[in-house]
Amino acid sequence: VKRRRFRQRLQPPGAAEAAVVDWPELLSVLQDDLVRGSSAPTYLIVHLQYGLGNRLRALASAMAVAAASNRPLAVIWPRDAHCNASFHQLFDAPVSRRFAVLDVDGEAAQQAIWASVQRESATFTAYSYMREDGIPKENGQPDRQWLGRYDHSDKHLYVKSAYLLSHPRGTWAFAAWQLNSLVPRPEVAAQLVARREMVGVHVRSVVDTGKAYGSTPLADQQEWRTKGAWPNFVDRMAQEPPATKFYLAADSQAAYDGLMARFPGRIVRTPRACPPGGAGCEARDAASIVSALVDMLNLARTRRILGSGYSSFSEAVQHYGSIRAHPLWGPLGPADWSHFVPKVEVAGTAFGPGSASLARSDVDDSSR
Repeated sequence: VKRRRFRQRLQPPGAAEAAVVDWPELLSVLQDDLVRGSSAPTYLIVHLQYGLGNRLRALASAMAVAAASNRPLAVIWPRDAHCNASFHQLFDAPVSRRFAVLDVDGEAAQQAIWASVQRESATFTAYSYMREDGIPKENGQPDRQWLGRYDHSDKHLYVKSAYLLSHPRGTWAFAAWQLNSLVPRPEVAAQLVARREMVGVHVRSVVDTGKAYGSTPLADQQEWRTKGAWPNFVDRMAQEPPATKFYLAADSQAAYDGLMARFPGRIVRTPRACPPGGAGCEARDAASIVSALVDMLNLARTRRILGSGYSSFSEAVQHYGSIRAHPLWGPLGPADWSHFVPKVEVAGTAFGPGSASLARSDVDDSSR
């Protein structure tokens, strides 16, 4: 349980709030802010990468870091092969008033922005946490620069990331509150049907067939997808009391069919297109990303999650959590509110065949 003391308020976006049309306009506003000197705060700009789970992990961490360092926040949200939906198709408009959002189309536009940031060394302190940008490794792991030293910098801080930011307030202890504060659009919220007495099940077994994520070895991904196959969940689900209902989010029609047959009348799901072959339930078009967010929010409402390893989606689901009131008198009044983070058990680690040899939270995987 993460208590309210971890919640941090973000500064309003300021002048950059209106500059969400294109990068040159946003860059001009940020440069004008520096010309004004100490009267204007420097921004944290986070350039999000990969799929939905990765993006929400990095965004929540950046929100917490921006709040702790008293910076306004600007978000670069790409529409690309990993996540072809805009931020505003997922989250309610008032949320974006807490930070500026620039939707960017395609890989070429992202590369142009990153090149521009690197050229403007007088405007930005810039870092990439992405292996594709050739960041060095230390002890076999990428060297993700410590950002705490830039809390009082006279430049804007620009970070390209799909991961938690390396900062004292960038951890999930603080980022989880920020993630939970993102309010979905009404049409997304209308599809939330899971209840707290349910057990959430996230089955991730389809190997990505598109461009590899970073330098992640295909063998590692295949090993974890085998551990996340739906039959490996059956024995663990059968340990729950017979009246237990499950909210199921899966990446293949076979998983839905198999578990619904094994637990008739006990599976709750959100209908989604799962065409045979190809991406299955894993398409990354806008409608599929909206469905993925619906699944994420439903899973986050359950009391326990049976998840899949090597999946940032399962990780983000856990920390999104829910806000719950305790009826007893507490430090905040007669109803003490807390951020409830459900326990996650990972297939291949906590149950089912396999080992924990590859388990780590710093996964390079996609949204589901």
